[in-house]
Amino acid sequence: PVLARGPRYNNMALRKAAEMASSACAQLASLQLTAAAESAEMGLRALQPSAGSTARQMERALLNVQGVALHLQGDYDSAHEQLEACIKLDAIPADSYADLAGALSDSAANHIARGSVDEAEAALKRGAFMLRRSYRPSAAASAVLLSVRGNLHEARGDDQEALAAYQSAHEQLLSASSSSNSDEMVRSAGWLQACRSNSAWTLLRLGATSAADVLARN
Repeated sequence: PVLARGPRYNNMALRKAAEMASSACAQLASLQLTAAAESAEMGLRALQPSAGSTARQMERALLNVQGVALHLQGDYDSAHEQLEACIKLDAIPADSYADLAGALSDSAANHIARGSVDEAEAALKRGAFMLRRSYRPSAAASAVLLSVRGNLHEARGDDQEALAAYQSAHEQLLSASSSSNSDEMVRSAGWLQACRSNSAWTLLRLGATSAADVLARN
């Protein structure tokens, strides 16, 4: 998720929520999953008295972080609740479509983990639609959708399509990380590693042991 940027928050609740969101993102990036979920929850509680589009954008970011942390902890049902709440928030500004696409990618990955492949397909299609509507295109968000599409192919037993999706996503992420701002680079780093790992495991399943070994070493 991408947090709102701009003037300093002049609302105490928003300032507290922004602090918690920043902490939660940092903790999630370093895989401090329990701490990330707890920081996000504190931010959500701080937001309760707040209203308006900025508060809703902050709420969406906090719910997204919390959902991802719960997913990575293996609590897929709780992650589903948070990610669905994130996606269903109203008043989506036009410049947040790319962020919503990212949340839909996370939701699709969680659906796959829960064995709900049809729901994952729907989330990926909606995410792609949101990216087409965005006037702030995100190459990283597009690549992440493609990477999760690879997960879906893998879940359906189509390793060739999965490998093609992972490799395309990896190329897009490399391009995004070399030409984008620091925030985009940070978000791309983890997904680059995931694409490499997923590609290597898929190559092993396809019997391409040497190619998988080369990829794992790079």
